[in-house]
Amino acid sequence: MIQKKFLMRPIALWVSATIALSPIVVSTPAVADSPIPGFSYQEVQAEFLDRGLVAANTRDGVFLSWRLLGSEVTGATSTGVKGSDFNVYRDGQPLATVTDSTNFLDQDASGAASYSVAAISDGIESERSAVVAPHQDNYLEIALNKPADGFTPSGDAYSYTTGDMSEPSRV
Repeated sequence: MIQKKFLMRPIALWVSATIALSPIVVSTPAVADSPIPGFSYQEVQAEFLDRGLVAANTRDGVFLSWRLLGSEVTGATSTGVKGSDFNVYRDGQPLATVTDSTNFLDQDASGAASYSVAAISDGIESERSAVVAPHQDNYLEIALNKPADGFTPSGDAYSYTTGDMSEPSRV
């Protein structure tokens, strides 16, 4: 197993372990006319993903980031989609309600805290996410599964090397 350490920055906390269990069809409220002719936002096929909550210690506190699920989209803004509000919990107790994003900075946190979040739709709170604790290091180890070297249809050899992104390179 090849492992690489990735530096974690608050903006890069979208990197989280996810499992695509099975494709599902998500019907979403009308968010806006699509800029792509013939494409509708009303029904799209997507993977079944969990909330993907991650937490990281920073010098300013514990930074939390999570996913807005397709079924939670409620409209569009000039900067993207808008969606449900979220209740944030620290150690099982209500901490804050987030109304405009999918991240939160807990400035009064201790490194030993645990967190979960829950979406609020039409005043009803959904099931809370899995509980997470802040990463203690400034990196996350991710196991890499390097594909085998091979040849293109034209006979050129290729190999994958690790870096910030896996990109084929010619040998």
